[in-house]
Amino acid sequence: MGRGKVEMRRIENKISRQVTFAKRRNGLLKKAYELSLLCDAEVALIIFSGRGRLFEFSSSSCMYKTLERYRTCNSNSQEAAPPLENEEQELQDENKDLRKKLQDTTSSCGENAVHMSWQDGGQSSSRVLQHPEHDTSMQIGYPQAYMDQLNSRDHVASERPGGGSSAGWI
Repeated sequence: MGRGKVEMRRIENKISRQVTFAKRRNGLLKKAYELSLLCDAEVALIIFSGRGRLFEFSSSSCMYKTLERYRTCNSNSQEAAPPLENEEQELQDENKDLRKKLQDTTSSCGENAVHMSWQDGGQSSSRVLQHPEHDTSMQIGYPQAYMDQLNSRDHVASERPGGGSSAGWI
């Protein structure tokens, strides 16, 4: 006596569905083990139940190694790579190029020179700043009025008999 064909649709009875899940899950885990043993294949199986419980099998010592191997093989295929990863890689490449250009221009102009154009986002030709700490356009995060107030305090403090900046004065 053989088994009848099972219709592939969701089992409505909750208890029957749970029993079927447990039996099929165990059968799938057994098949994964057999495949890895008989064929010397590296197998990783991840199952999440309807309640979110995790069941896993890995033929190697660590599931992580198998997943990393999958990622490297999958990333080599251009069709499988999501567009976000391609965009991220392009941005990383552009970042490397810009860092190299910055390093090249800095080394060609001397140690104290800084090549940046902060106000226009690097769109225009770069400018050389011999003392970037005195250029208020490069001070980020504070309004210009606040920076002027700090500069005037430093100027008044330098005229005091002790000289120097206002650091340490309360």
